[in-house]
Amino acid sequence: MLTVKRRTSALYAHSVNTHWWGQFGAQVASPEWAANALQTLVGAGAAFGVAIVVLRKQLDHDRGLARKQRQEDLALAVAQRHAEAAAILGRRAISSAQALDYFDDSALVQCVRTRDIYEWITDDVMPGLEDARGLHTEISLVFGEGMASPFWKVWTLRLHQWGIFRGALLRLDRTQEMGPTNSPNFEHAFFNAVDKRMVKTSAILTDIGTSWVRWDGTGDFPAGGEFLRQRNFEAWPGRREREAWTETERSMFLRDIQEGLT
Repeated sequence: MLTVKRRTSALYAHSVNTHWWGQFGAQVASPEWAANALQTLVGAGAAFGVAIVVLRKQLDHDRGLARKQRQEDLALAVAQRHAEAAAILGRRAISSAQALDYFDDSALVQCVRTRDIYEWITDDVMPGLEDARGLHTEISLVFGEGMASPFWKVWTLRLHQWGIFRGALLRLDRTQEMGPTNSPNFEHAFFNAVDKRMVKTSAILTDIGTSWVRWDGTGDFPAGGEFLRQRNFEAWPGRREREAWTETERSMFLRDIQEGLT
């Protein structure tokens, strides 16, 4: 009896399994199932493709942001270095421009009397010039040729003006045509005549140096040409017109000394 029940159960299970697989086979073989399966596969493939495209775009975007950030960081670092260098140069430029401010009447006359313009390449002709030459070289090396041109044009004028001061003083030392050149009265008049000319170029150089100190390091180095234009700066005309310029400047300088003595 037990054997018959087992056989009956086995036959029933086989019948059920056969029926289930038959239904599954029929479903798989049906056009609807194939269409649904194909649609599912196509949808999954499309979704996967879209995911790949989105991922690639995101990676490209992230790489672009990282590259941009690196470039910005590098640009910021360069700007900081340039700003720091310019600030140091600017303070030196201001200091050299104001070198004459620490002289009294007698000391300035003695300085002009003893410093020879024709030794300026190997010796300091006037206070501040030696440092100005060093600044000219450093600016050209760090920021490029021509960046120190406005600054050096001002110093070139001051250099040739100093030659006029010295020549006029040595002449007056010989002739004493305006009285004793070692008197406090003459020294004061001489100081004022020198200061009248030097104060103009000192103001330009101070403006240029201040702009260097305040520069944030971005963009072009502020060479300072706009300050020359704002103050109607008239540069030394050069060797061809040197004699006429020197004679005019000497006459004006002597006149100012004479007016200071009266």
